Amino acid sequence: MDGLDDYLDKIAAKRKKPSGDESVARVLDDEFYKLGYGDTARLSILGDVGRENAWNRKTIFGGHSDPKNKSFNRGIISWQGDRVKKLDDHLKKEGVYGKGDDDELRGMARFMDKELREQFPDVHKGLLNAKGTYDASEALRKYIKYDPSAPYNSPDAEFRVKNNADWARRAKKAGLATKGLDDYLDRI
Repeated sequence: MDGLDDYLDKIAAKRKKPSGDESVARVLDDEFYKLGYGDTARLSILGDVGRENAWNRKTIFGGHSDPKNKSFNRGIISWQGDRVKKLDDHLKKEGVYGKGDDDELRGMARFMDKELREQFPDVHKGLLNAKGTYDASEALRKYIKYDPSAPYNSPDAEFRVKNNADWARRAKKAGLATKGLDDYLDRI
């Protein structure tokens, strides 16, 4: 498997160099772990967060324009429209809105969990019960509502979309999404 990982790393290096801040992924991995998400779900989440904003704090906190629909996006999964307003309201209630720090990242993870449980229960269930990263990534795609086709996205057999796979592999290489859910259940 190391040979395949090295090969994939070389291919990824030929693309635009990622600008991500690994600490973003570490904070989110820890928070989603505390929220009860297993390794497969967390790895897929970290892949999607990387695909959405390259684990870039400036992009996450400051927002950006969606390349396809030109709408303003903000947050770990690029919420837009009334969803970004709900995110901001949630963060204000938690007292972390505008801090631009790990606490605000954790607040975004908690908002995502709340939104999944309350407004997307089928997606939440699919994410938690996913047999593999492809299924988890497909559940997230329905929640995040992005187009998995070209030109920005290309297929991947393991993570649904190649860009997700690149970021998820980066997370895995950093030792993230490796704390098992059984360990979490033993602690509660």
